[in-house]
Amino acid sequence: MGGYALCIAICPPGTRRGVSVGELPEAPLRECDTPLHWDATRGMRVR
Repeated sequence: MGGYALCIAICPPGTRRGVSVGELPEAPLRECDTPLHWDATRGMRVR
């Protein structure tokens, strides 16, 4: 089975131009000081 992915960027009207893939460093992603954990009250992961 194959797949198809489509990415669409929605920018504010004042945006002059976007950036191309590889124009900005994308990896590694920045790390957060606190890890995600499950909050049963909220029913989602929170920091």
